[in-house]
Amino acid sequence: MISTDEQRAFDRPAVHFTPQYGWMNDPNGLVYANGLWHLYFQHNPNGSTWDNIGWGHAISRDLCTWQQQEDVLYPDADGMAFSGSAIVNRQGLLALPETALLYFFTAAGHTTPESMEKEYVQKTAYSTDDGQTLTLLPKLTLPALESENRDPKVFWHEPSRAYIMCLWLMNDEFGILRSKDLQSWSLSQRLSLPGGFECPDLFTLAVDGEKDPVWVFWTASGLWFSGSFDGYTFQPDGETGCAYRTALPYAAQSFANIPGRVISIPWLRCQNRGYDYTGAMGLPREFSLTRREGRLLLRQRLAREVEARFRPVPESETPVMPDCGALWIRTTLQSPGDVTWQIGDCALRYIQAEGTLYAGDERIALEPGLTDFSLLLDGTLLEITSDNDTLYAVVDLPQRPARTPVQVRTKQAAENRFWVTE
Repeated sequence: MISTDEQRAFDRPAVHFTPQYGWMNDPNGLVYANGLWHLYFQHNPNGSTWDNIGWGHAISRDLCTWQQQEDVLYPDADGMAFSGSAIVNRQGLLALPETALLYFFTAAGHTTPESMEKEYVQKTAYSTDDGQTLTLLPKLTLPALESENRDPKVFWHEPSRAYIMCLWLMNDEFGILRSKDLQSWSLSQRLSLPGGFECPDLFTLAVDGEKDPVWVFWTASGLWFSGSFDGYTFQPDGETGCAYRTALPYAAQSFANIPGRVISIPWLRCQNRGYDYTGAMGLPREFSLTRREGRLLLRQRLAREVEARFRPVPESETPVMPDCGALWIRTTLQSPGDVTWQIGDCALRYIQAEGTLYAGDERIALEPGLTDFSLLLDGTLLEITSDNDTLYAVVDLPQRPARTPVQVRTKQAAENRFWVTE
């Protein structure tokens, strides 16, 4: 019989990033540089509850196997180090080499004893050692525009030859700011996006079968807005969507320095359940758009780097949940119908007339009449996509499914394919 500590180690996900110890929330400073994917994150290295927030750091060469590094930002006299972003210094600004990594983050006033009289401001740091250590610039990047404005997402906009900063201001209001030198910033737009809140992102996505990409403004809950952007203002076109069918994913951010691709990672708001860490990151997914009946839909496919980590289960073998790895199932029905996936003692059921998938205690509203499903089980985490990856949900199951043969039951013809990672 295994001990409680052994069981907790066994339950830790294999391909979802979790911190070695402590509380974790929003992904920060996602950037690809010198062959490394950098994942920074909100981190309390002293305990598994929210407090003492700075930036943790992990690196990967394949977007799947992460190695946690030393923390790079800590609370100080200006407050805790809240969320932000990173870029490569390709314009050679701030008297730094073009290979330097630049970081923009919120110093959250009145969150530490020394900062009780201070506001939320935006600061800049840099690294010349591949992101291992960050040095703060002495000059303040941006003073407070609102009392708790935060989460700067910075990127270069080539057509208008300027850096753009998206910033949450208050309620459902966001700011767009411009800078030529990363030192002086001007507010070019203040916009209200109904339902939007925190952690903005702004990027272009290709649309299947169409020549021109579409600009998408992203917010923390997965609520997104399509429109146009000229380097000064974002003009919504009235189309909006929500990327998540469950509440677990939140505060996603896209990677910088991967031209032509938008790869995003969300924070998963998992319960602690007695572990020595809290929180996990969702799997990296590559975004694109498709248009159906005149409406834009967001597709969230697993990044190809993550797919490459899995090996197919030969048809001659019986698929089982790996001891310390992940299981990926793709089921395709010839016609809509109910499906049950029995994975150990965990039964997942899709009721097509309801358009509902039941997983543990979760009731997930998908859509009626679906015929394709992707289920990826990693420890207790279950990521689900359907309808050509346009529907996405994540569930934290009560316990890891037992290592017993996987069964898929349907009343109509179906193709089932299985992959595992050890």
